Amino acid sequence: MSLAEFQRALGDLIASPLHSAEVAAQPQRALHDYALTQRERRRLWVMARSSGMRMNCTLYRINRIIPIHSVLPRTCHRLGEVLGGVLDAYFADEPESTLQYLLEAHRFAHWLLAHPPAIHWPVDALRDLLTFELACHHVMSAPRQPPEESEDDPRLCLVTLRHDIGSLLGEQASAPTPLPDPVTLLLDARGDTLGVMPVDAAPASQ
Repeated sequence: MSLAEFQRALGDLIASPLHSAEVAAQPQRALHDYALTQRERRRLWVMARSSGMRMNCTLYRINRIIPIHSVLPRTCHRLGEVLGGVLDAYFADEPESTLQYLLEAHRFAHWLLAHPPAIHWPVDALRDLLTFELACHHVMSAPRQPPEESEDDPRLCLVTLRHDIGSLLGEQASAPTPLPDPVTLLLDARGDTLGVMPVDAAPASQ
C-alpha cells in the first residue's frame, strides 16, 4: 500500500470531472495505471460516486480558473467557446495547482502556445496578447516605489508587439493583421490607472 500513490490517484480524481465519472462507472479500468490495493480502489470508487466529489471537482476548477481569468481576461474572451475544452486539457497536463495568480497564468500561457487552440487567430497574435496581459498584471501588482527610488521601478515595463494593440484587444472576430514593424510600448502603472504609450511618445525622464 502506497500513501503517495493513493494521494496521486485522489488528486487526479478531484482534478478531472471526466476522470471522476470514469472511475465511478468503470473503476478497475479507470484506475488501472495506479498501484493500489483493492481496498483503495473501492474507496476511490465510493468517493467518485458521491455528490461531494462533484463539488470538489467544481471547487478545484474554480480555484484554478480564477487566477487565469483574472490575469488573462482578454485571452479567455478570445478563446470563446473552446475555453472549456482548453482548460480541461490544460488541467489534465498540468494537475499541480498554485495560489499564485501570476505563476498559474504564466504556466497556462506557455502551455497554450505549445498547444494552439482551434480559433481563427495565428499563434503570433495569441503570443502578443498573452505577453501584453501578463506584463499588465505584472506592473499593476508590483509594489509601489518611493519617488526617490524610481529607477528600475517594477511598475514600469516595456513590451514589444508585432500586432496593433487595438486589434488584439478589440471585439472583431477576424485575426489581427501583423504590423509592418514591431512596436514597443511602455506600460506605466505608477499612477492610479495603467498608462500605455509607444516608446517614441513617452516623455523623457528629467
